[in-house]
Amino acid sequence: RSTDYLSTPWTGDHKFNGTASLASKVLLAGLISPTTLSADQNDYTPTGWSTANFVRLITSSVLTRTLTGAAAGSAGEIKVLANIGTVGVNGVVFLSPEDTNSAAANRFLTTSTGLAINPLGAVAIIYDGTSSRWRAITPF
Repeated sequence: RSTDYLSTPWTGDHKFNGTASLASKVLLAGLISPTTLSADQNDYTPTGWSTANFVRLITSSVLTRTLTGAAAGSAGEIKVLANIGTVGVNGVVFLSPEDTNSAAANRFLTTSTGLAINPLGAVAIIYDGTSSRWRAITPF
């Protein structure tokens, strides 16, 4: 392919063998702001989940809301989950580890105590196609 890729964005899927060097920023263009979490969610799959890279979450009160799993992704798919709530007004979004309330392929692999996303916090997750689980890829 010629150097027209410098000015013309690609569409569709593209696979690279070897190293991809990014000389500029990476944009997570698939942003969604789902409905406020007013209850715990099993097999979480809000509208737009399948194409989202960045998911803005908020709870309806200071109570913790638990996600027991989220719709399975493609191997290597990355999503950022951000709790956009305000401290003292909104609650924690909790990723429950290996929770049987969600289908096996939708579960989160975290520490045995789970992963809390506090208001104003965020976590990146990646879908591990071998384990068929979502894994946190940021420190916790």
